[in-house]
Amino acid sequence: MDDSLLTKDSLFYGEVNGKNYTDKDYYNEYPTIYHLRKELTQIPAKDVRFLYLALHNIIKRRGHFLYEGMYSQNIDFAEIYKEFLTYCKNINEEMLTFSLNEILNNSESEILSYLKIGSIRDRKLQFYKLMGANDKTSKKIVDIILEGKGNIKDIFILGEETESIKFSFDNENFESEIYDELAKVLSDEQLIIIDKLKELNSTLSLKKILGKNDYICEAMVDSFNEHKLQLKMFKHFIREYYPSKYFDMFRN
Repeated sequence: MDDSLLTKDSLFYGEVNGKNYTDKDYYNEYPTIYHLRKELTQIPAKDVRFLYLALHNIIKRRGHFLYEGMYSQNIDFAEIYKEFLTYCKNINEEMLTFSLNEILNNSESEILSYLKIGSIRDRKLQFYKLMGANDKTSKKIVDIILEGKGNIKDIFILGEETESIKFSFDNENFESEIYDELAKVLSDEQLIIIDKLKELNSTLSLKKILGKNDYICEAMVDSFNEHKLQLKMFKHFIREYYPSKYFDMFRN
């Protein structure tokens, strides 16, 4: 068991599969933790330490995707959005500031293509059109779905005496503090609207990260390989056309 323990100074010592194995061997084999996690989705761990490292990373950096079933690319945003609209129609719509339409004839691949649009303005315009956001208040709801932040008075028709509360789903204190503040001024029905908007935002965020992959680790390895190729091309460009600058840019 001693050979399976981590030391203070290194990840590995001793043997893995009967061979000496060092940190250098590990990083040559797994440039990032996502390379290791990807391998573990395909084959069993070669050593208990590999499993420990992967689980530690997953638990520490699990993110905000805590909704059941949100770990595959087969998340149907249009269906979740439809459920959101259905709930809005089943409650007192007079409490809401907005009116949106169902998504028609748009596949998940098309929605993903909108998420990849570089310009934030152009991306928003596509989603405004997709969701039928034709006025200022409805566009603010789409902004909340895309950006994960807003103000409760952008969503609900509230009395003048009601405090205006801004929120961000990415705030690490959202669940522990901000949600409690919202609960003081919003009804249970209104809080469910907030929950559903958060689910929609998380769904789009996860779809954007995953792309066409099934697992986050696969998407991160793809991103690593893409950046590695881009760096190689950039280095070649500088060496070819600005050789005098190469040392300062990459070696100095």
